[in-house]
Amino acid sequence: TMPGLPWEHVSRDMCSVVTLLTLLDASLAESVNTNEIYNEQHYERIFIFCCVWAIGGQCTPEDRLKVHDSLIELSENYPEFGEDETIYEYVVNPDDTEWQHWSGRVPSWEYPVHEEKP
Repeated sequence: TMPGLPWEHVSRDMCSVVTLLTLLDASLAESVNTNEIYNEQHYERIFIFCCVWAIGGQCTPEDRLKVHDSLIELSENYPEFGEDETIYEYVVNPDDTEWQHWSGRVPSWEYPVHEEKP
């Protein structure tokens, strides 16, 4: 028997599938709207990115490492990882279709302490 409440595993699996499809839909929406065809490697990178977050986004940090290790065995279409980096540090850049580190995508931000009101 499977542990957990009846159907708990089915619900969790179904949520992962729905999340995967939602992420794929959002990631491909612009190309669908403009009838743009990507190359095979770009589609693969988008699919990998969506799988990482649909399946592994709900994992603990230790389990995310297991997801990373399993996924990189399935393909060679990954960035060169720095020390202690995983696929979770990367996103597919929509401009050049290559992997991009999140730090290059998210602007730096500092908490505005001077605006804080107790």
